[in-house]
Amino acid sequence: SYNRAIESHIKSGSLACAIQLFDEMPVRDTISWNLLISGYKRHGMTREAIELYSQMVLQGVRENPSTFSSVLSTCSNSGFYLEGLQVQCRAISLGLTGNLYIGSAIVDLCMQMGLVGAGLRMLDMMPERTCAVWNLVLRGFCELGLWDEVLGSYPRIKSDGVELNELMLCYLMQGCGNGSFVDQGQQLHCHAIRAGWVETNLFVANALVDFYSACGSLGDAQQSF
Repeated sequence: SYNRAIESHIKSGSLACAIQLFDEMPVRDTISWNLLISGYKRHGMTREAIELYSQMVLQGVRENPSTFSSVLSTCSNSGFYLEGLQVQCRAISLGLTGNLYIGSAIVDLCMQMGLVGAGLRMLDMMPERTCAVWNLVLRGFCELGLWDEVLGSYPRIKSDGVELNELMLCYLMQGCGNGSFVDQGQQLHCHAIRAGWVETNLFVANALVDFYSACGSLGDAQQSF
């Protein structure tokens, strides 16, 4: 089928061939549009991906959750925030924000724009809060320098039944170091030791060094490394 051929060309790096096939299709369904949007995104052609999405909407093709997730992440990762807000409004109008992937993409967009309140409201509305979406929130707090909020999120993360992973620990350690939360950082260090991450994950080891350095404990920083 056309869609399988387009997907094959995109995976092999032949975007021009995929575009040609797309243009030749007598009928394009949602999957066809999604494939080419993802193809543009994969090749770093952000503007083209967003423009193609606009054409999709103008031609009356109904998006699905994959469409919104892809376009929203494209907008947030490339700084097309106004376009991202427009896509977000459309997802809300279609009642699709309960979808895990769309909700996560909206949270990410809001946090990257510094719209913390909006991002947290979206987080509250999500039927399930996963490790991935919490990492997006923690990353946003760290980028904005909201160190109290970083550490303050941890009890709620645990109450959501989300298990700490290496990336989450790195964000929490960054919050502890910059916020001078020494006791909490040391507790997280113990968790990392029990999980075996200090020896196996370079990012965790570096996060520990940064934490102890920020707290003025250079000896502990050297031991961590």
